[in-house]
Amino acid sequence: MHDEGRDHVGRPAIRGWVQDTIDRYATKFVVEGISESSDATMVVVRISGSFPGSPAKVRFLFQLADGLITHLDIKA
Repeated sequence: MHDEGRDHVGRPAIRGWVQDTIDRYATKFVVEGISESSDATMVVVRISGSFPGSPAKVRFLFQLADGLITHLDIKA
């Protein structure tokens, strides 16, 4: 997973990234839409918190294999 110029690989690293981001920015998430294709799932989320540009609409593009996330791309 890549965010804020850094790569996060593996469950512990990604869990740490999620918790750190929520804590650091007092982040709140509201899902605005979900779409699926044969190879990816896109979730559009309105994110608010104590970060510049809040609130922001963000697109999370997940690729899955065997029920696990193999790739996550986050675009504002």
